[in-house]
Amino acid sequence: MKTKHIPVMVVLIACAITLVLDIVQGFGIDTILKDLLIVLVIFFIIGFVAKFFLDRAFNPPVPDEEEGNEEREDFPVEGEEAEEAAEEGEPAETEEEGTSEESEEMEEDFY
Repeated sequence: MKTKHIPVMVVLIACAITLVLDIVQGFGIDTILKDLLIVLVIFFIIGFVAKFFLDRAFNPPVPDEEEGNEEREDFPVEGEEAEEAAEEGEPAETEEEGTSEESEEMEEDFY
């Protein structure tokens, strides 16, 4: 949800209502300007708080990548990691070394 313009819209609506009410009641220009300044500050803060809570409600915080992307050592090494292990002289694990039952158990544990 786009909430970027919420504080500005709240302020514009509040100032428009204040301006109309002040003109209808016959206040002078100095009183109208003071009222508009007060309304502008108060409703900008209200709009900003509303935007903050709407952002939190519709955009939940994203979990840290480090927590969810931990690599498990019992899975086979593929791609560049396998090539790096081969260059260092370490044997790379492959799926062929384990039985199919073990790989099924690992998949169940992983998900």
